[in-house]
Amino acid sequence: MSLNDTFCISETMTATVAENASLTETIACRGLRLASVTLPSAWTTANLTFQTSFDEGATWVDLHDQNGNEVVAVAAPGVCTVLFPSLFASLRFVRVRSGTSLTPIAQEAARSLILILRAV
Repeated sequence: MSLNDTFCISETMTATVAENASLTETIACRGLRLASVTLPSAWTTANLTFQTSFDEGATWVDLHDQNGNEVVAVAAPGVCTVLFPSLFASLRFVRVRSGTSLTPIAQEAARSLILILRAV
């Protein structure tokens, strides 16, 4: 462990996409930013997109960048995908989606994702 690691505030969480579903349960960011997502090797191939809520999950909207494009993270089974934490800076609650808002991809079984959230 380096000296810088000692001062990095981060949290590892697990979020699950249920069988035949495309969204994880609600992830409370607690002032941290989503920095990476690791997919299980059994992941039904699909990229990742995101939803956000500012009212503790009562209302969800798709996450888009400042140019109006849906935020898409290229992903693959058994791989850790690093994200741009600045895209998640103002978010309180997040859900990770398998596929896009127009083409969600249902997972064939329950899939657990490992998330790293960190202060930046």
